[in-house]
Amino acid sequence: MKTGIPLFVNAVGGPGAYERRSIADQKMNFDNVASFQADATTKHPRPAFTCEMAKSISAPTLLSNGERSPKFFYRIVDQLETCLPNRERIIIAGSSHTVPAEAPDAYDQAVLTFIGKH
Repeated sequence: MKTGIPLFVNAVGGPGAYERRSIADQKMNFDNVASFQADATTKHPRPAFTCEMAKSISAPTLLSNGERSPKFFYRIVDQLETCLPNRERIIIAGSSHTVPAEAPDAYDQAVLTFIGKH
C-alpha cells in the first residue's frame, strides 16, 4: 500500500504527481484504499456503462481531458464523445488526469464558460 498508492497516482498523473499532491490529498488517497480494494475484489462488479446509456443523457455534458492525460483516458472520452448527444469537449493545456488540482484556474474558467452557455 505504501508504494502502491504513489505508483498508481504517478501512473495516472505522470511522474512526480504523488509528490506534488498536498499532504491532505495524499492522506485522502490512503483513506480510500479500502474502497479501491473492494472495487478490485468484489464478486458483484458495477454494471458497465454503455453507449446506449450515454445516448439517453440529454443534459449538456462537458467532457474534459488534461493535455498530458494518459492515452487510455483519451480513449474513454473519445468514446463518450461519440455517444453523448449534447456534449462539448475541452482539453486543458499542461495538465494530466487530475486537471482540477493541476490547473484549477483554467479548469474553473472552462467549467464556468460551459455553464454560462447552458
